[in-house]
Amino acid sequence: MLSLCAQNKDAVIVYCNDGTSQAFLRHAIDSIVCSKEYQDVWNLGKNERIEVRVVDSVAFVAYYAHLSCPDDRHPHAIDLGLPSGTLWACCNVGANAPQEFGGYYAWGETEEKEEYSWATYTFYSPDNDSYANLGSDICGTARDVAHQLWGDAWQMPSEEQCAELVANSTGEWAKLGDAYGRFIMGRNGGSIFIPAAGYRWFGYRNHAFSHVCCWSGTAYSQYAGAAHGLGFYQGKQSWTGYDYRYFGQSVRAVAE
Repeated sequence: MLSLCAQNKDAVIVYCNDGTSQAFLRHAIDSIVCSKEYQDVWNLGKNERIEVRVVDSVAFVAYYAHLSCPDDRHPHAIDLGLPSGTLWACCNVGANAPQEFGGYYAWGETEEKEEYSWATYTFYSPDNDSYANLGSDICGTARDVAHQLWGDAWQMPSEEQCAELVANSTGEWAKLGDAYGRFIMGRNGGSIFIPAAGYRWFGYRNHAFSHVCCWSGTAYSQYAGAAHGLGFYQGKQSWTGYDYRYFGQSVRAVAE
């Protein structure tokens, strides 16, 4: 049977040494039995046998996909019917509900701060006016705030995933609670709300309630001091562009 520590999780993911993984929804698992040679997952009455020698680790994660939030235990993974199968979180990193702004994070940083500027940006060196190379993609790394704060099931979206969301959904400007933002609807009936949290610049919060500004985990290739993001402006079309890495912006995580 599943251990007690897994009872409040939605899925079991078995990671293998070759980089592959297998995911099983918790409600469909009858039992998990591990011997010296095999790990047997009884899933929907069928035994999915995996050799122990190829198993790297087993994770119990909040991973089950919904079309909308089923309860107040956020975050939930929302299925928007995207071609890649990417699931988007129901709320921002640092938020306890979809309408909350959540945290503001500079790109590659995992903590909030009082001032967002080049002077306070961890990965900028004023001595030689240079920016630390964090790689072209920080999704799922130690520099990914979603991955670090929410765990293995979550990560920042890539530029490609942001573009996919824009291309395969419809949306409208709406109000949820006291917050204005973008209500996004997938072709399968799934939906998410992203509040217009604006962005933090120096000690100020700019364009709150009129701009949705969310980081992706993809660096901007033509300028080392910028990274790609996802934006929705009141009365304007959705866009995927780039901003200075030191800006404090929202992060809306994804699960694959």
